[in-house]
Amino acid sequence: MKCSECGTTHALLLSSLVPYSQIPLTDQQKICRDFEEGKNSSLVCEVNPSVDENNVKSVLRNYRQHWREKLRSLRIPLSPLNDLIRSCFSNYSSHFMQIHQRANQLFLYTT
Repeated sequence: MKCSECGTTHALLLSSLVPYSQIPLTDQQKICRDFEEGKNSSLVCEVNPSVDENNVKSVLRNYRQHWREKLRSLRIPLSPLNDLIRSCFSNYSSHFMQIHQRANQLFLYTT
């Protein structure tokens, strides 16, 4: 999409997509929530056959290394999902579980 203000082209992504990830946000959230609740995080593999145990391990590694303490520091809960997305964008200018650092902006309304 080309911005009428600055003339720059921007990619607009759905909030349900995590940039640079092939695992849906809802599955990543479920994996992290199950981990925090002491449940088996691999149960998401049964619901979504495109997610395997290696994906689960990768999500948990990224969560522990990049997001767990960020969420705890501001007391941001893992659910509801829409609140999690808004909180991550407003506090960190990044999508939840996005680990590549890019300048992101949340557009709540159409432009």
